[in-house]
Amino acid sequence: MLASLITIFCLFILYTISHSTIQTDSEKNFVKTLRNCIQNINLNQPKIKRIPENLIIAQAIVESDFGTSRFAKEGNNILGIKTWDLSDKDILPLNQPKEIIWRIKHFNTKCECVSYYFNILNNSEYFKDFRNTRKITKDPLILVEHLGKYATNKNYILHVKEFIVELNKGVYDEK
Repeated sequence: MLASLITIFCLFILYTISHSTIQTDSEKNFVKTLRNCIQNINLNQPKIKRIPENLIIAQAIVESDFGTSRFAKEGNNILGIKTWDLSDKDILPLNQPKEIIWRIKHFNTKCECVSYYFNILNNSEYFKDFRNTRKITKDPLILVEHLGKYATNKNYILHVKEFIVELNKGVYDEK
């Protein structure tokens, strides 16, 4: 009986994640609906693997301009996730030769992109320092310092921090 209830709960969470709609019609709706997606994913994670909402939201803002970028519109990729597996459905960045060995990964939904990002942070060797720091603190302003390998822009961490501060102040909350 307990196993059946757990199975039903897990299926419900997976359904919720796969059907969470992240809206891009306004900055506030983007933040609100993205937060709902992240909360649903975090509910299905052991506490040790949960990721602060404002960290992911700030990264999504920087990576996709509130979900309005080409990659967000064409491939539901709001976090700039790349793929080196050319059998994946993908998007070729503009002004890049077709011969490049990576692409921007395509997702069925924006929430699926967020779920994939959880997997990257929780399992990739590149983010071991992030995971070790997360054992000590959940402060997104500290955790973001361990995401330098995620972006090529040298000002990436600074930009993400600026949005974390705004999110912490409630700038994008509905009033």
